[in-house]
Amino acid sequence: VLLPATRRFAGWGLLVLCVAVLPANLQMLLDALAAGKPGWLVGLLLVRLPLQALLMGWIWLASGARSRSPDTAGEVVPG
Repeated sequence: VLLPATRRFAGWGLLVLCVAVLPANLQMLLDALAAGKPGWLVGLLLVRLPLQALLMGWIWLASGARSRSPDTAGEVVPG
């Protein structure tokens, strides 16, 4: 994401990674609930899901994955 030449592709790769990890995070929460783990642990696992969504949004914005060409990675694309 630091190099402009690969920023868009890195952003897409990180987004795919976040989507791939989401089922594991959800499974950890379900396992903790089923095992009767302490409330603070379940709370942390529950907070992790929306934080992952925020992280994905941040990656989307920072990488310019939404833009159509690498040279407009920092610009807002109308429409």
